[in-house]
Amino acid sequence: MRVSQQVLEWQAEGKAEAKVETRRADLLCALETLCGPETPAEVATLIAASADPEQLSRWLDAALKVRSYDEFRAAISS
Repeated sequence: MRVSQQVLEWQAEGKAEAKVETRRADLLCALETLCGPETPAEVATLIAASADPEQLSRWLDAALKVRSYDEFRAAISS
């Protein structure tokens, strides 16, 4: 059976999008657990705007070390 290059590209794109969505969800979950259930709109918007899985991983690492949204903002801006 022959698989088209286009199908392989679509599958790779789907996997990459799923990875980003998972990282976003993990990051929001960590922040809501550690900093409170009301994620500020600007933080949620910033997370939703990122399509870089490596950046989201770095932000998750930062989120696991903070106890407030202000600390998180400071950690990711440095």
